[in-house]
Amino acid sequence: MQSTRIAQPPARRYEKFGFGLGGITSRSWEERRRSVQLLREIYDRQAAPSWTDAQAKAVSTVRGMFWNIRSENSYDWFTLSRFFGLPSGKVAGKTQKKLREAAEWLSRGDQGEFEAALDELEEFAFGEMLDAYLAATRPRSPEFHAEPHGWVALIWTSSSRDETKVVASAGRPQTLLPKNENCDPYGLLAAWNVSDAHHAREELGAMFHDFLEIEALPIPRGTARLLEIKHSIEAMLYREDLLVLSPWHARDTGPETAVPAPAPEQLDDNGRVFAASVSDVFSAFRR
Repeated sequence: MQSTRIAQPPARRYEKFGFGLGGITSRSWEERRRSVQLLREIYDRQAAPSWTDAQAKAVSTVRGMFWNIRSENSYDWFTLSRFFGLPSGKVAGKTQKKLREAAEWLSRGDQGEFEAALDELEEFAFGEMLDAYLAATRPRSPEFHAEPHGWVALIWTSSSRDETKVVASAGRPQTLLPKNENCDPYGLLAAWNVSDAHHAREELGAMFHDFLEIEALPIPRGTARLLEIKHSIEAMLYREDLLVLSPWHARDTGPETAVPAPAPEQLDDNGRVFAASVSDVFSAFRR
């Protein structure tokens, strides 16, 4: 089966925020939040499903966000993942597939099958992910779901387009990104929450030797080398039973704590205004 994940690094430069960590414009912010809110109401049976423009758009919009998380193919894919509580790519992929199926049933006017498809999302903590998004994007006092420790990632800067670094950290996601003032900011081409970062680092060391966290791995243009690296890392994490599907699927998530988010205004590289409550996403990665 052909992979939906990007096989080559992005072509453009990311000078303000690293790839995957980009901001969200005010227009997209409001549209996405409305879609998540409406889909939550439908999922809770507070709104009757029907093939209206609003409901069709809500399903399509939310599905598109999970598609981006799974494909790791947009400037804001990890920003979106953080809003949803950091589900794994596997959970995001299965969620978007089930939402596609639900949309098909909705378009046929089959309410029973539509609701059945939504009910199957319960095993992926769908309701919890929607709640996490709504909490993180509240206009006032937004709160992010407690971020899990233990990560493996492919980090990348547009200053060195044809290479990536494999890193592992026992800390939270922001600890993956080095502070480097001599290049464009680092972003994420892929990231996996793991149950044991030390075990993961040992396995990665056996796979990549000196390339782990020290030397950059070359990604020749016109090849699928990036995709091969992603697949090899993910296969190892599955084999060693290290991959955490989501914070709600973790063996031991520990106590949950909400993180308050300040809300100064942000601008992207083109001078567009970000919605105010997105700012903590970026400041968290700079800490």
